[in-house]
Amino acid sequence: MERISASAALCVILLCGCSGGSETSPSGAPAESRSASSSAADKPDLPVESGGPLTQLEACSPAPEGVEDEVEGLVLPPATELTKVEQVGELIRVDAYVEQTPIEVRMFYGDSPELEVFEIEDEVFEAEVLFGSGDFRSYVKTMAVCERGSTVIAFVGPGDTGQLPSLGG
Repeated sequence: MERISASAALCVILLCGCSGGSETSPSGAPAESRSASSSAADKPDLPVESGGPLTQLEACSPAPEGVEDEVEGLVLPPATELTKVEQVGELIRVDAYVEQTPIEVRMFYGDSPELEVFEIEDEVFEAEVLFGSGDFRSYVKTMAVCERGSTVIAFVGPGDTGQLPSLGG
């Protein structure tokens, strides 16, 4: 029994020591605080569940060309390229591309103390997050398209809008 307790304690110490602390946590404005150096490209030896590349998929092509637009209340990981922005009723829909895996995007939102995360769903090749930021509520769905890149669909709306998509949809 002592051997099991000692092993469990060692595991806890190792996990706490390897957590990386605030290195991957946003520390300023959520959309600009995570450095590009924390992408899967810099973590080739990490397992997928820790933010490593999705090696089952093909290598990524160059990122699509972005559009210049600012969306009030939109919180996306740094270096996300907006590709389309449109008004849909009270909501704004944003299509984008990011050189991160869905797991890395999920970690960005889950680690952010500035956001009120209501729900997260992670299926490795796809992740969804429902969260609040100030006066806005957002739904973000990220889908892997290559080993180190994902498409992003985001909806942003005012307050407690009931028009946001639900997770799993």
